[in-house]
Amino acid sequence: MAISLATLVMLVSYWSVVLAFAARGSGAADPIGPLALGIALIPFAYLVLAFVSIHQRAPMAVLAGMSMALVVGATVLFLLGDPVVSLVAGYGFGAVVSLRPEPGVLLRRRFVGAAAGALFVWILMLVAEPVGIFFAPAVPFTAVGLADGVLVSSGE
Repeated sequence: MAISLATLVMLVSYWSVVLAFAARGSGAADPIGPLALGIALIPFAYLVLAFVSIHQRAPMAVLAGMSMALVVGATVLFLLGDPVVSLVAGYGFGAVVSLRPEPGVLLRRRFVGAAAGALFVWILMLVAEPVGIFFAPAVPFTAVGLADGVLVSSGE
């Protein structure tokens, strides 16, 4: 439930940032408004993840998620130069630390899931850019949730 609600907030944030980059590239509109909205909504996605999943240290988890998203997103943007992949990586790695850890769940699995999601979107952006842009917002939180699901189904 927490991932579903947070994905809705993240979806609006993602499309606002993508719209800002598209407006900047075309020069037809001012990209500051959508960019500001997209960046302002990022903390709310982590607020929903932490508080709806009933994290014991929810305020610290939100701060950790925002910090992780900023560091990972900026690093990926610097290395690859692709804002879509950097958004997916930032959202995914931020979700790992802001979502409540389930009993027996290793954070390492969630990090691998977030990295796999970012890698998937990077490959999509190389092969079919419009498809990658369209499906990218569905990947970060879903990859983290699937990492937990793989853990449960494997019996570890």
